Amino acid sequence: MRTILPGKPQAKLQAVCTAQWEGLRLVVYISGSGIVILGGPHDLIQTIYHDEQSELEAVAIDEATGKIATCTSKEVMIYNPYGREEGALKVLQTSTVTHLP
Repeated sequence: MRTILPGKPQAKLQAVCTAQWEGLRLVVYISGSGIVILGGPHDLIQTIYHDEQSELEAVAIDEATGKIATCTSKEVMIYNPYGREEGALKVLQTSTVTHLP
């Protein structure tokens, strides 16, 4: 079966990252104001959309904690994993830093 993934990754190096966290393979990309979290090429785990009109600029994953960081031109958002069930990952935004220099 073919999987349809939301959005198209932006054409820059900072738009896609991969990590291995607690035995779960994570592939994360940004598309517009959305974050797409995959467990592999055909395994959609979660999609998170921002309310702001600002487009996301970059994404990164910390393999030790599973935290995902994204940023716009004016703020940084940190997402913390808070649960797993049947290979799925649930994340929650834990902090935002605004007005970057």
